[in-house]
Amino acid sequence: MTATLSEVLRDHKVVVVCGTGGVGKTTVSASLALGAALQGRRALVMTIDPARRLADSLGVSG
Repeated sequence: MTATLSEVLRDHKVVVVCGTGGVGKTTVSASLALGAALQGRRALVMTIDPARRLADSLGVSG
């Protein structure tokens, strides 16, 4: 059985996004966090990348 993305966000506490460079991890991570927040879940998005791409995609400054 394949779960829908909505079910994954609803049923799991941690979702890890990984892959090689340039495959869209930042975009997917930001979208997953937004989707979870829209479901009323608390969302934390964390990266070890020193670039500010994730903060930029989430509209976070400073």
